[in-house]
Amino acid sequence: MRGLFPMTPIFAAFLLFPGELWLRGAMILLAFLLAVFYIVAYMPMNRAHRLAKHGFPQDLESPARATRRAAERAAYEARYQR
Repeated sequence: MRGLFPMTPIFAAFLLFPGELWLRGAMILLAFLLAVFYIVAYMPMNRAHRLAKHGFPQDLESPARATRRAAERAAYEARYQR
């Protein structure tokens, strides 16, 4: 939602375009999908930037994710050790 908030004026401006309502709705949907694509694509960089801005390490992860990643790494090493 944080990334879509700046797009609301553009979505509202699309409602003012002339034409059928379905065409204006399609314009809004296309802009929404494009915005979501870019939000998802840049999510890791934005997260790292916000963490650094507030004084946390950029690679901070939740304990559950760290435990899962360690278990996956251990399973990988056990399976493919030389």
